[in-house]
Amino acid sequence: MLNPENKRSKKARILSGLLILAKVLACILMVELVVGAANTTAIMQDRKDEITRFQIRVFGSQIEVNFSEKKTDKSKTIQ
Repeated sequence: MLNPENKRSKKARILSGLLILAKVLACILMVELVVGAANTTAIMQDRKDEITRFQIRVFGSQIEVNFSEKKTDKSKTIQ
């Protein structure tokens, strides 16, 4: 038969493994939320009925901001 100390250590190992797995999943979820929030498109309309559209995308450490006003398209990349 197994001795009670081994049972406790086995339970402790299982719980610590589950805790590590939960931390890894939480980190993955946070990265998904940040990247998902950064890849957004916003549309603004001012008083003159000029429509401006912004699109923000994140590629690693590089942020790309695209915006267009009426007929002109402008693109700017920020690092």
